[in-house]
Amino acid sequence: MLPTLPQKIKSLWLWTFAVKLVLAAVLPLSLDESYYWVWSHNLQLSYFDHPPLVSWLYLLGQPLEFLGQAVRWPGVILGHLTVYIWLVIVKPHCSETTLKWFLLLLLTTPLLGLGSLIITPDVPLMFFWSLSTLIFIKTLEQPRFQKFLLLGALLGLGFLSKYHVALFLPMALMVMMLAKELNIKNLPGLLVGALIFFTVAAPVIYWNYTNDWVSFSFQLNHGLGGESWKPRWTLSYLLGQILIFFPTVLFVATKKFRQRLQGSVLDKTLIVFGFVPLLFFLYSSTKAHVEANWPIIAVPFVIALATINSGNKTRWARSAVWFWSGFSLIVLSDVFLRWIPGNPGSIKSQEFYYYENIVKYVQENPEEPFYARTFQMASKVTYDSGVLVPKILGSSRFDFYDMHEMSQPKEEVIYLFVRSGENIPSGATVNPYKITDRKSIDSSFDVLELTHQ
Repeated sequence: MLPTLPQKIKSLWLWTFAVKLVLAAVLPLSLDESYYWVWSHNLQLSYFDHPPLVSWLYLLGQPLEFLGQAVRWPGVILGHLTVYIWLVIVKPHCSETTLKWFLLLLLTTPLLGLGSLIITPDVPLMFFWSLSTLIFIKTLEQPRFQKFLLLGALLGLGFLSKYHVALFLPMALMVMMLAKELNIKNLPGLLVGALIFFTVAAPVIYWNYTNDWVSFSFQLNHGLGGESWKPRWTLSYLLGQILIFFPTVLFVATKKFRQRLQGSVLDKTLIVFGFVPLLFFLYSSTKAHVEANWPIIAVPFVIALATINSGNKTRWARSAVWFWSGFSLIVLSDVFLRWIPGNPGSIKSQEFYYYENIVKYVQENPEEPFYARTFQMASKVTYDSGVLVPKILGSSRFDFYDMHEMSQPKEEVIYLFVRSGENIPSGATVNPYKITDRKSIDSSFDVLELTHQ
C-alpha cells in the first residue's frame, strides 16, 4: 500500500510539473538532445553511444513538435514521476515540513532539477532505477515471488535506458546480505527475475552481439580505459560532486552512518546505493575523466538519507535550495537573454546557439547536400533547420552516423561545415573529393565546397 502524500506536497509537485512543461517547450534543444532526436527518426534496437529508450521518448514526442520543443514532454513526465517515486519512498520517515524541503531539494539540485529538462538517457535511467528501488525495498520488507519478476522487468527497462543499471545487482546483493535476506528462500525469485531482466534487455544485447559488442566496449573504455592516471581527473570529480550534492547535504547524509547501516532495509539501501556509486566513480576517475552526471544514480539516495537523518531541522536543506535556485535562475536567464559575454561554444548555457549561423545558411540553401564534421553539429543543425545535415564519415570520434549510410556522400559536389580555417578533417572518408572553394560562415565556422575528382 503506497502512502498518501499531504495535499500541500501534491500541489507543489503539480505546480512545478506545469512549470517544467512550459520551460521544456520554450528551452532550445541542446546538442545531445538533438542527437537523440535524430535517433528517433532512425530507430534501431540500440545505438553505439547508448541504449535506445531515450529515442523512444523523442518518438513519442514527435507529434508535439508544433509546440516549440514539446518533443521533450514524454521525458519531462518521466523525470517528474521520478520525483514522485522518491516522495513515496521517503514520506513514511519524515514530517510534512521535512518532506517539503526534500521535494525542493530534488527540484533544485542540478541533475534532477534543471537537468531533468534536458532529456538524455539519464532521465529514463533515473525513473526505472528509482521505481526499481521502491520495489526492491518492498520486496525485502515483504518477500513475494511476483515482486522479483517485476523488479527484473523494471531493471531490464533501465538497461534499455543506460548501462549504469549493471551496478544495481551487486549493490542489491550487498543490501540483501546486510539485511540477511540473501538466502535460499529468495533464490527462485532472483533467478527468474534475472531471466526476465535478460528477456527485456534482449534488444540491446542482441544489437551488441551483431555489432561486435562495440557499444559495451566503447562504454567500458570510455570510463575505465585510461592508460595512466591524471590527478586532475580525480580532483575535478571530487570538486564536481561536492558542488552537485552541496556540502551541507553531504555532511548531514554522513551523520549516523553506523547507526543507519544497522537499521532498516531502507537505511541500508540508502547508504549502499548512495555511496557505493560515488566510490565506484571515484575509482573510475583514476582510469579516465568522469563526467559530472555519471554518479547521478546516487543523488536521490544521498538527499533522502540526509532528509531522514535531519529530523525536523531544515537549515541544511534551505542553504542548498537557495544556492541551487539562484544558480538555476542565472543559467536560465543567460539561456534566454545571452548576457554572459563570449563565444557560445565556450559558454555551456549558450551552446544552444553555437551553430545558429550555420542553421541560417542551410535554411537559405536547403537543396544543397550539406555535411557536418561532428555529430553535435549534424544533429543540432538538422533539428533547427529542418534539413538533413549528416556527419561525414570518420570526421570525428566514432558514433551513430559512422554506422549509417547517410554519412557517406555520393553527390558530385558537397558542402562540409568545418571550424574556421580548417581543411578536411583528418580521418574523414572523402578521399575522392577535393576542396574547390571556401566560404566563411562566421568567426567560428567555414563551409567547404568539395568536388568529386
